Amino acid sequence: MRAAYIYQILTPSVSPRELDPGFLVLDNSANPRPDWFEYWPIRNFLLEQSMDENAYYGFLSPKFKAKTNLGAAAVEAAERDADGGADVILLSPSIHNSSYHLNVFVHGDAEHPGLLAISKRFFERIGRSTNLDELVCDSRNTVNSNYFIAKARFWREWFAVTEALFAIAEAPDDPLGAELRAPTAYRGAADVQMKVFVVERIAGGRSQLPNPRTRSVRSARADLQAAGRDCLRRVEDRLRDRGPRTIQAGLSDGQWIAQLPERAHTDRRVAEITPGSAVS
Repeated sequence: MRAAYIYQILTPSVSPRELDPGFLVLDNSANPRPDWFEYWPIRNFLLEQSMDENAYYGFLSPKFKAKTNLGAAAVEAAERDADGGADVILLSPSIHNSSYHLNVFVHGDAEHPGLLAISKRFFERIGRSTNLDELVCDSRNTVNSNYFIAKARFWREWFAVTEALFAIAEAPDDPLGAELRAPTAYRGAADVQMKVFVVERIAGGRSQLPNPRTRSVRSARADLQAAGRDCLRRVEDRLRDRGPRTIQAGLSDGQWIAQLPERAHTDRRVAEITPGSAVS
């Protein structure tokens, strides 16, 4: 049986009792670099620990269950079902956001203005430029909050990119580093630096490996009705911004939800782009 090392990160804001006992604990209770959030303990692990090439590793935040409704048993079941045939298993929530936005960087820019432009400059700087305006993310390559488990080869590729971002963000005289350190909107405040939200999108779009094999796991309790309503509200807001005419949706919640898969990514460009087009 393959080994799986799935950690949940212990932070100063939670007690050990609040973590899922089915996960291993990655202790960041000292939190020496709070500006990096979960990346700091993940980084230390990848710098200091050797990894089994055939095992899956994951580093999940304390809010993992609240955001995904997935516990350790469900993650372990996903790993068993993959039977070693996937490099990465995606555990991201927020189906409404991934349906509405073209990709994780466009979504990030809607939540944290400026993220898209900063991400473009970062990828150009490290020689992995791509057109993030045309990158298409779907359930096969969407990653939020670093919610994925992966084999060592994927983590190495991911870490090479995130460490490049770390070096830029830590350089005091680098203009791009200053932009990465700038505070951005988050939950009604502006006290989290932009770099945190770029890092958690690095795996989005399969940007680290040429052809990683992926599996996507969704919560069995995914609130599709709420997701459908939220998507409809966003579309109505977008249309309303374009003119004073009245918007008449003509769809009940149930009809909207039934058609949600077909409505996802209806931009004409999607037909012209291979899903999962990535930073190379």
